[in-house]
This record gives sequence, C-alpha cells and structure tokens, in this order.
Amino acid sequence: ALGFAPSRAARFAAPARPAARAAVSMEMGMFEIVAPALGTAVYAVGFKMMQDEPAEAIDDKKEVEAYFNDASEGGGFDRWNRIYSESDDVNKVQLEIRSGHQQTIDKVLEWVDADKSAGAELSTVADVGCGVGSLSLPLAQRGATIAGSDISASMADEAGKRCAAAGIPAEQASFSTADLESLDGQHDTVTCIDVMIHYPSDKMVEMVSHLASKADRRLLISFAPKTPQY
Repeated sequence: ALGFAPSRAARFAAPARPAARAAVSMEMGMFEIVAPALGTAVYAVGFKMMQDEPAEAIDDKKEVEAYFNDASEGGGFDRWNRIYSESDDVNKVQLEIRSGHQQTIDKVLEWVDADKSAGAELSTVADVGCGVGSLSLPLAQRGATIAGSDISASMADEAGKRCAAAGIPAEQASFSTADLESLDGQHDTVTCIDVMIHYPSDKMVEMVSHLASKADRRLLISFAPKTPQY
C-alpha cells in the first residue's frame, strides 16, 4: 500500500531487472519506483481533489450514471462539461478543479511523450471513464487509436463530438457507454483518469487489477490521495 501527499505523482514500471529499485527526485515531488514483479507498467498520478460543493461519496453506479447524464442546467453533465471546457461560466472552485484535472492530463501526456521519445509508439488505448475526452483527444492527436467508454452516455457522446470537431475520424476514436468492470479485450494502453473517486475504496484493488489485466503494456491511472490534511 502506498500513500502520496497532494500534488505528487508516482510512476510504476516493470522492466526486467533482478531487484526492486527506488529513486526519489525532489523536483516536482515525483517518485519513481521500479517493481520488476509487476507484469504491466502502471503509472499513477495523485493530485488533491477539490469539491465544488459538499457531498457524500456516491458508491452506487446507478446514481453516478444518473448524475453524469443529467444535462439540465446545474445538473451533473452540465456542470462537469463546463468545468472540463474553456467556458467562463464557472466559479473559483470549479476553476481550481479544472486546473487540477489539467495538471493530471499534462502529467500523463508527459509520460506518454517520454515513452514515445524512447521508441515506444502509441497504438491502441482504452480510455475508461473517458468523460468529455480530455485525455482521449490529445492521445488521438498523437496517433493513438482510441476506444473510449464512460458510464454516462452524455459524457461519451460529448467526447465523440469533441474529437470529431478536432478532425479525428470516427474510426480512430470511438466512444461507448460502459462501466469499468465491462472493459474487455486487450489494449496496448489502458487509461483511467479521475474516475476512481466514484468507486468505494474497498473495490480499488479489484478494479486496478482488472484494468491492468486488459493492458498489454501500460496502465495510466489517477487517484485522490487520502492524507491527514484532506
């Protein structure tokens, strides 16, 4: 079990090495841990999560689905579609949420670009919990073939619209409605960004294990750190 303070990132890789090694860089508070026992490279990003209003954790998938499908003014889809866009119709806390989410996206893209520079080309990516396509779109623009999915049909539809508006052909980026447990097939890379907060903590190991089993080479996942401060 690993715990990280807010605004820190952890990167887990699985090269063929005889013993585990840990290296710590103070710059940007990033840790790199090499764990040869893992079968798939796992990259995890942890940033402080902000709530734009007090709320209890929602564990029931049907409630989550209904919330993120609500396109009425102030509804879940309406709110998060504005947050994850360039809309000026957001408050200060929502702007901080947008900034934090973008930091996560930027960190993931940084790792992807570094791997690409090292000769690891992007191929197929399953972006589960894709939301409005904040990560799917830049990955597609980098040449990946995207299979995006979200428990919310409204979110998945919006992701498809944003990719189409950016000139990404439908055969390169497709989106469907599904939960994390429904991911099947094998993919070069599986991504799951800012989704785990909607699942109960006692299911985390099971969910991460499932996603890792569907990734041939790399799993990129974000989480909200549980620390004494938050």
